[in-house]
Amino acid sequence: MAAAVSTLYKIEVQDGARPLDLFREWFNDAKEEFGEFHASVMNIATVSKDGTVSNRSVVMKKLTDDGFMFNTTRNSRKHEDIQTHPQVSLCFFWVTTINGQKHTKQVRIEGVAKEMPMEFTRASFRTWSMRTKVRYGFSKQGNEIDWDELKKRHDEYVKHLSDAKEDSIDMPAEVVYYTVIPHRVEYYGSKMDPITIGDRVLFRLSDNVWNFVHIEA
Repeated sequence: MAAAVSTLYKIEVQDGARPLDLFREWFNDAKEEFGEFHASVMNIATVSKDGTVSNRSVVMKKLTDDGFMFNTTRNSRKHEDIQTHPQVSLCFFWVTTINGQKHTKQVRIEGVAKEMPMEFTRASFRTWSMRTKVRYGFSKQGNEIDWDELKKRHDEYVKHLSDAKEDSIDMPAEVVYYTVIPHRVEYYGSKMDPITIGDRVLFRLSDNVWNFVHIEA
C-alpha cells in the first residue's frame, strides 16, 4: 500500500506586518494576471434593520492606508443597510498562477463602513468615465421598471450628456463613497491540487495593534 502523501501550504508573513501589507502583495499579483478591474472585484455582505443578510459583488475603487473604498448610491439596499448596521464583511477570491502552478487565494475582511466626505466624492466624480456618469445619473437602483420606459429615459439622458460640456455635468446627489476600515482580516492560500492542505493567517486588531496567528484550514 502506497504511503499517504500531502503537503502543507504556508503563507509567509513577516513579524510586525500589518494586514494591508500582505493584501497589497496579493492584490498586485492578481492585477498583473487579471488586470486592475477584475482583481478589484469583491463581495460585500451587509445586514438590514431586521437582521436579513445580503451580499453582492462590487468593485474596490481604491486601497488606502485606512482600508477598502467603494462607491454606491443612497437609494441602494447596501447603503440603507450600512446606515443601520455599518459593520460589513468583504471577500476577495483569486486563482493565480505562480511558477506554472495554480494557487487559490482568499481574503476575508470584517470592518466598519465609514462614509467619505462630500468634497472627496465630488472630486472623484469628476474623474469618472462618461459611461459611469450615465449609469449613476439615470439609474435608480432597486426600483421596479418598465424596460421600454427605462430605455427611453436612458437615451434622453445620454443625449443630455452628449450636449453638455463634461465639466458641467452635475454629480447626482445619490452618489456616496465608503471606506471599510478593517478590524479583522483573514487570508487563505493553497495550491489547486489534491494533496496540498491550505494555510490561513488571521490578523486581529486589539488596542490599535495588529497581531496575527496561523490557523488550521
